[in-house]
Amino acid sequence: SRLAWYIQISDTHVDSVIPGWTEAVPRLNWVLTDVVSTVQPDFIVATGDLTDGTEGVFYAGPYDNEWQLYRSTVLNTGISAPDYYFDLPGNHDAYGDNGLTRFQMWSIQGPYNQSTQTGWRLDRPWGSLCFFALATATNNGKPWPADDSELVEAELAQFEDFTLGNDTCLQWVVFGHHDYAAVEGSDGFRSVAAEAGIVRYAHGHNHDYKTTIGDDGILRLRIDSLGHATNNNVVIHAFDDEA
Repeated sequence: SRLAWYIQISDTHVDSVIPGWTEAVPRLNWVLTDVVSTVQPDFIVATGDLTDGTEGVFYAGPYDNEWQLYRSTVLNTGISAPDYYFDLPGNHDAYGDNGLTRFQMWSIQGPYNQSTQTGWRLDRPWGSLCFFALATATNNGKPWPADDSELVEAELAQFEDFTLGNDTCLQWVVFGHHDYAAVEGSDGFRSVAAEAGIVRYAHGHNHDYKTTIGDDGILRLRIDSLGHATNNNVVIHAFDDEA
């Protein structure tokens, strides 16, 4: 009676045609059809590198055809509600795109929120769970191999405003593409997280699985790539009462 669960995927890298990395679209379709119908999650989170930024050759994006393919793959499964499918940008989505304009045009969350970040609640009769998707990808549009990551003042302020407006939540999870410990502006994130009592953070980027608890007491869960790995990587998170 006090159970909730959701799905996380990461690093879909849609439209990558490098040999051995051509399963991005079929795997994303599999998650949003077979997995969703079986697991019946409360929502889905896609933690960045939605597109590959290569058009099969060089990391010289952005490429509108990749973004259109990503968006159409999601929408063609019948999933279109921005209060059900939460995507956020990764470094591949930021290559050559100052201000992450393609994310704001072609993702699911971007056009809905006119923002690169969003927060949401899962309200139950027994209490509320709160979530926030951070845009850890750079906003400067530098091409590969820059791979910058940052949380600028406006992004941290948006995060803080959401936490202050939802101070009655029983549990919190924050999502990003990068491990926040390596992101410029991470001290600001830690400060807000400590004030709000946030102790869970989930991300992708490194294309592997790892769990870390740092000196700040925040559990950091890193999940493997859906599009650039050899397995159908998907994670199911569950809240059971206070656990």
